[in-house]
Amino acid sequence: MKWYNWLFLVFMLLVHIPGILLGYLWVLVLLPWACEKPKFEFPAILTAEWRDWVKDKWKYSTTLSRGIVFQPHIRKFKSHRVKRHERVHVRQTEDLTFLSLLVGLVVGIYTGDWWLAGALWFSGPAWQLPFFVTALRFLKPKPANVSWFKHIAVNTMYYESEHERSARGQVNEGRK
Repeated sequence: MKWYNWLFLVFMLLVHIPGILLGYLWVLVLLPWACEKPKFEFPAILTAEWRDWVKDKWKYSTTLSRGIVFQPHIRKFKSHRVKRHERVHVRQTEDLTFLSLLVGLVVGIYTGDWWLAGALWFSGPAWQLPFFVTALRFLKPKPANVSWFKHIAVNTMYYESEHERSARGQVNEGRK
């Protein structure tokens, strides 16, 4: 990497402090009971693997900011597509956190309420949550062999959310 790449990385890590805290906390809270084998990966991403009792119930690798919990076979077989997909989600939360920092700065400068400005900054990673609700516009008739929960929560709200569709599209296009 060139020096300006390192400079930008340090800048993004500083901006992304809320996301780093959220992602690391998420993995560390799950670590004792739901995931195992924690590992730091470049750039400052904490990864782990689902434990056996979870991987049979939840078939997906899952990202929350800079915390990624993979299905065990992903690491074992070096599935680059899934790793790239999950890293798209990391970049998405970086973008939202940067946007929330800018909004927080405007609010802080305009109102003088720096507590509110900080709360806005720290809320940035959560700005993906509305995407799950708006994904309901893609709701299709329920297949006979699928539960209502799986049909609405997984097949529609999860798979059809804009950030999930974007990650799949970027990986399919070959972007890194």
